[in-house]
Amino acid sequence: AGLAMSVRASWASCAAGLGLLLCAGPPLLSSTYTIWNCTALIAQLCDAFIRIDVPPRLLPYLLVNSWAIFFSFNVMAILYPSHYRELATRIDASMPYFHFLNTLGHFVPGLLCWWWFDSLSNQQRIEACA
Repeated sequence: AGLAMSVRASWASCAAGLGLLLCAGPPLLSSTYTIWNCTALIAQLCDAFIRIDVPPRLLPYLLVNSWAIFFSFNVMAILYPSHYRELATRIDASMPYFHFLNTLGHFVPGLLCWWWFDSLSNQQRIEACA
C-alpha cells in the first residue's frame, strides 16, 4: 500500500527513477547485482531531492541489501583467498584499484544508507518502513 501511495503521489518522479534504473544503470554498465543496487540507490536519492516531503520508501530495503552485498562479496576473502586476485585479473585491474572498486561498490552504498537511515527522525523511519 505504501509503494502504491508513493507512486500515485508523484508519477513523474517514479517514472524518472524507473527510466534512470533501466536506461542509465545496469544495461550500460553491466548486469551485476551490485550495479542494480547502486542504481536503485541513485534513483532513491534523486527521488528524495525531487520529493523532499516524502519518506524514502526504498531506503530500508537498500540498507539491508547493501550490507548483504558487502558481506557476501567480502566473505570470499575468507573462504577462497585467491578469489580477489582472480577477479582483479579478470577485469584487468591492479590489486589497489580492485580494492578501491570493492570499497566504492560494496562498502560505500551500505555506509551511505546507514548514515541516511540514521539521520531520519523516528517518525520518518516508521513512514519509510511502512
